[in-house]
Amino acid sequence: MKKIIVILFGVTTTFNLYAQTIICEKQGSTAAQLGEGTAAVSFVSSQSDWVIKPIKGDSEQPRTKTSDGKMFVYEFHMDVSKDHERTYILGRKGSAITDQCVVKSLRPGIRVTFNLEEQADTLHRIEAKMGASPGVYPIEGKACVEITTSVKGLDVVTDWPSEESVSSNGARVINVIVNVAEIRQLEARRDSLSAVMKRLEDTDDYENMEGVMQAIDELEKTYNARAELIIGGKGIKGIPIQLADLGMKEKRRYAVVSISETFETLLGNARALFAAYPSHTESSYYDQTKIAYEKAINHNDCPPILRDSLRNEYIVISGLRKKTYLVEATEAKAKKAEKEHGFNNEDVFKYLAGAVKFANLILTSNPEVAGYNAIKERLEKRLNEHPVNKVKSGETVIMHKRETVSGKVSFKNQYMKIAFDKMRVFATSSPKIQDGQSRIVGKVNADGTYSIVKPDGMDILYLYVTGEKDKAHYVAPGTTELDIIVK
Repeated sequence: MKKIIVILFGVTTTFNLYAQTIICEKQGSTAAQLGEGTAAVSFVSSQSDWVIKPIKGDSEQPRTKTSDGKMFVYEFHMDVSKDHERTYILGRKGSAITDQCVVKSLRPGIRVTFNLEEQADTLHRIEAKMGASPGVYPIEGKACVEITTSVKGLDVVTDWPSEESVSSNGARVINVIVNVAEIRQLEARRDSLSAVMKRLEDTDDYENMEGVMQAIDELEKTYNARAELIIGGKGIKGIPIQLADLGMKEKRRYAVVSISETFETLLGNARALFAAYPSHTESSYYDQTKIAYEKAINHNDCPPILRDSLRNEYIVISGLRKKTYLVEATEAKAKKAEKEHGFNNEDVFKYLAGAVKFANLILTSNPEVAGYNAIKERLEKRLNEHPVNKVKSGETVIMHKRETVSGKVSFKNQYMKIAFDKMRVFATSSPKIQDGQSRIVGKVNADGTYSIVKPDGMDILYLYVTGEKDKAHYVAPGTTELDIIVK
């Protein structure tokens, strides 16, 4: 299934306007050894100047080329043990225009690949308005989608059979007959394969994982073709109509009409968002406002005399979007470091200090965003509570050296090997490895070595690393070296 994102571009010097469509098309999924709970999203493009930013703190890999050297690969790694969806901001270097792409159903040990392409877009826009109350289609196991339109050249692309007639006022009426029972069977089959995939993930069975993932991809293609239809046609921008939520014997009606966005409508929306920005502290609001200004600035009917003032307002919003995002991102990193290593960790202090710095930057350059006073105070309170911040001039600081444990990790069976730099070291009070009763205390270096500080509050200490399932390794009092063999 294609995700199509429409954005407008303006040439910097002359502002000759043309529309562009970014097509983010899924190519497939393959098994990959990425570390416990880790998935990958890979964007492949013939263009080398994409700027792709994840909403969450995914790990961006160095840009590479495909084996034939013709395409560029932009890849991200992320922990999907709890969250299977990611959103990315897509844009081109040097352009102020951005938009979002959502990737769903991410799974550990799987790389999902998308192609990125740009196409000129001069297509006519339509809108499908759903009727307020559904009707009845009295055939067991089936449903009907009724489309009424006077738009010339409109087509309905679907795998389901359709019937066409003309209404009393001359409008076309297209009835698509949907086998709801078949969609439910496909959903059940998909859930069954997902359960098989989960078992393979739990046992790190990479050898059989790829075959199941390919079967899931094929099933998804079939399901996607059955679970939606596209209303469009030659010269018309297609829009999808979802079918998966149709009920048995339901008749759902849509009226399809032409639409166009006037410059006055776009300008009013942008100016309304701009007027309200001093009461907003979230970066997502500034993303929304940026897009509104981009649409207004690049509209064919935008008067040249207005463009400079609109650009100046856009610059204010764009700067705030960047600074608010930096506050959010650094605070998120502080919370992550605290969760993994405890509040006293130096990284927590470093990221909190960065968040305070960016909050101060906003209040200095944009004091009208008064909500950042409370955010700054909250961050400063946390920063002042941190032990690193309590070492003041003239004070005597008594340092207690913490005990450490170091060693080397190896694999008994090489086919089970995981990249060392993707592995973590866990501490627990029980020899049995159980989710929810361990804490991350460190990571394994690329050469297989590790060194961790013994955690407080664990009088009886066991260690284990990513990939181990059964028993953890006892650390006797006074032990400073412990090699770990993953069996």
